[in-house]
Amino acid sequence: MPSENAHFSIIYDGEGLAEGSIDAKDLAPALLALAEVVDEAQPLVPELDARLSLRVRSNFERGSFEIHLELAKLYQQVVSLFSGQDATAFANLFQILGITGLVGVLGLFQLIKRSKGRKTTSVTFERSERVKITFEGDTEPVEADSRTWQLFQNLRVRKAIEQVITPLFHKGIDTFEIKHRGQQSLKVAQDEAKYFIAPTEHEGE
Repeated sequence: MPSENAHFSIIYDGEGLAEGSIDAKDLAPALLALAEVVDEAQPLVPELDARLSLRVRSNFERGSFEIHLELAKLYQQVVSLFSGQDATAFANLFQILGITGLVGVLGLFQLIKRSKGRKTTSVTFERSERVKITFEGDTEPVEADSRTWQLFQNLRVRKAIEQVITPLFHKGIDTFEIKHRGQQSLKVAQDEAKYFIAPTEHEGE
């Protein structure tokens, strides 16, 4: 069974989900899009030497609609299953995406939220493989992993993340959250969903 390092959950909440159900037409594209984000991010963590799959776990809870997910390798030796190296690799992947976070270092979801749909005015790469990014209207830069910045500029990734957030544009769904080990790492309110709309190809270039 995969380590807890590979588990996280996403939560959609709002009056429309009070009965603990969600329209499959909203949920299915969001989950497929999240799996696509993982697919795009995985090559940036070479320690993950086997292809990953994003799996839905069975312990659904009523009230808000919380979906428990796990990353699992599609093929590997049982003896080396989720070894110390794997735990570090998953931690790196989750940090890049923003499923977990280091103090002061933004993951992908947090960086998109912080951007508020604005363009960048400066990008400075550091020797530590970190990048400092300043958005229009800000006086201080934010810090992210250079791989996070690479994903931020990837139009395919941005369109997939827009799909993950799309249920917030529907009446009755007010918030989206990501949790890891019971700790909230991201919360997006309905009025913030517009920040996650993917840029056009022209803007991406």
